[in-house]
Formats: sequence, C-alpha cells, structure tokens
Amino acid sequence: MVVPGRATGEIVVLERETWKITHRLKEHRECVNIVSFHPSGSHFVSASLDGEVRFEESTPEQPSSARS
Repeated sequence: MVVPGRATGEIVVLERETWKITHRLKEHRECVNIVSFHPSGSHFVSASLDGEVRFEESTPEQPSSARS
C-alpha cells in the first residue's frame, strides 16, 4: 500500500503493484505535506499546512479514520 497526500487535503491509498486507487480519505482542509507509517504498518499519521495532524488506523483492506 502506498499512501500519498494531496494539495486538496485528500489522502489516497494505492495498491503497490498496480498503483490503482483503492480508497480516498478527505481528512484535511489544506495541503497534506506529510504521511508517515508506523513500523508495524498498522497505523499512519498525516499532517497538513493548517497545522492539523491525523492518526489513521489502516489494514491491507481498508483504512479507517481514528482521530485523536
């Protein structure tokens, strides 16, 4: 799974082998400037230019928002 952030505040989840978008998360109001995975791969954090930081829980099938 590859998870880039976008200037629109959206986070997309891509299949690593095909680069096909599997999920879209509209989590931020401004440009997402960083997405980083926990070493276990079970969680990632994202941060945007508006100062917002989101904690996301992810599984190979589907990420789900777990805001904190």
